[in-house]
Amino acid sequence: MHAARPILMMTRPRDRAEAFVAMVEQAGCPAFEPLFAPLFEIAFRGALPDMSGIGDVIFTSVNGVRAYQAAGGPRGLRAWCVGHATAQAATRAGFTAHSADGDADALVDWLAHAQAAAIRTPV
Repeated sequence: MHAARPILMMTRPRDRAEAFVAMVEQAGCPAFEPLFAPLFEIAFRGALPDMSGIGDVIFTSVNGVRAYQAAGGPRGLRAWCVGHATAQAATRAGFTAHSADGDADALVDWLAHAQAAAIRTPV
């Protein structure tokens, strides 16, 4: 009698859960039975506000970058991102991206200092 394979319950949105399972399998982790049970779904809706005059954007997730792209937001801006995955997605989407290494508090400090520097810098 074989022991049942352990169950890996995936509660993330289906596409991200499937990508994670593929990574785990490619890494040669022990066999498991994936159980997909998404608790939420990402739905891109609505339009962006007028973006004229905007030079920077802030992204807190890869899904935020995807939503911005789906809404047709302008590229080529500077993007301040919480983590590396988000910064990589923003770079692929055409932004000059900066990562706060996954530290939301560091991102807030970074933005506060950037704003203070912009205020002090004459135009």
